[in-house]
Amino acid sequence: MGNLDSLPTEITLDILRRLHIDSVIQYRLVSRSWNYPVYHCLLDDLKETEIKLESREKQLKSCPLPDKKPTYFKIHEIIKLVKKGIVNAQKNSGGPELGKLLHLKKITDKKVQLYLTWLKGKKRIHQKMKALQLAKQRRRYRLKVW
Repeated sequence: MGNLDSLPTEITLDILRRLHIDSVIQYRLVSRSWNYPVYHCLLDDLKETEIKLESREKQLKSCPLPDKKPTYFKIHEIIKLVKKGIVNAQKNSGGPELGKLLHLKKITDKKVQLYLTWLKGKKRIHQKMKALQLAKQRRRYRLKVW
C-alpha cells in the first residue's frame, strides 16, 4: 500500500489522548499488512468518548471494505490496547485486535511540538513534587520516632 518512509511521523494514542486541540485533526489508520484501505479519523475533540473512522475514498474496488458502515472505537478501549502493547504507533507495530497504526498527519506543527514539550516538563515537575512529598513524609515519621 505504501512505503514506511513515506508515512508521516507516528505518535502513540496515549499522547493523542492528552492533546486537547479544538480544531479537527486528521489521522490515518493503516493496517499492519498494508492490504486494507487507509482510513481517515476525524477528531473534533479528543475528550469525546468515540472515534469515528471513515474510509479515505467512498469506494475502493481493489480493497473492498469489510463493513460499509463507519467503525466506532471508544478512546479508553484503544488506550488499553496501547498500554498492553498491542497497538504501538511509535514502534510501527500492530496487533491482531486492532491490527492498525495511528499516524498523526501533521506532527511537525509547532503548536503540537510545543504542547508535547510542555507535557514532558509537566511530568518532570510532577515527579519532583512527588519526591518532595515523600521526603516530607519521612521527616514527619522521624520526628514522631524521636
